[in-house]
Amino acid sequence: MAVMNLRDLRYLVALADERHFGRAAERSSVSQPTLSAQIRKLEEYLGVALVERQPKRVALTPAGVRIVERARRLLQEADAIVEAWEVEARLEGAQLPEPRPHVWQPGRGRFREIWKPPYLGRTVMLIAFNIVQAAGYYGFASWVPTLLIASGVEVTKSLGYTFLIAIAAPFGPALGLFFTDRIERKWVVAGAALAIAASGLVFSQASGMVAAPADPYSVALRTAGRSKH
Repeated sequence: MAVMNLRDLRYLVALADERHFGRAAERSSVSQPTLSAQIRKLEEYLGVALVERQPKRVALTPAGVRIVERARRLLQEADAIVEAWEVEARLEGAQLPEPRPHVWQPGRGRFREIWKPPYLGRTVMLIAFNIVQAAGYYGFASWVPTLLIASGVEVTKSLGYTFLIAIAAPFGPALGLFFTDRIERKWVVAGAALAIAASGLVFSQASGMVAAPADPYSVALRTAGRSKH
């Protein structure tokens, strides 16, 4: 069961101030996935959404705004209590070390760890994903010329369309820069997979080169259709 602690409240306040998961994580000296996971656990504990993950920015929900206000007061009171204890301890002659900032340092794992629980399932899934992804992409790119030639498109134009599909590949990561840190990566991966599946279905069912979603595959499909008329 998820629990709430002062550390999670500090993460939430940092996110409210920075309005960006990456900058909030850097300010809190943790990784971005760690901060995102803790915010999610805090939402589960409270039973209410605190953050709206928008494409261009992070926004607080009305409940999130109220909780952040209370969290600031709680954190100020907690800091005041700690400071009062330190003053009292020093007055009694105690020697307290100076507080040191916490610096997050990623651990160094070993290759064999990915073949053991709890990482084994994820490792197998990623291997299967990359094999299917490579086979799907390069298989499609190799098959498109044959399809277009069978549809009456000249060989030179068919190869040109294949070239356009291949050269479009770098633009996907470039577009990802706009929302990578604003939307949780699992949703980005899931959304991209669904979009690819939908585009594939549209491509397979297209008749007369009907307009389809704007992706490299459907662009080539529509262009080939125009060349036939």
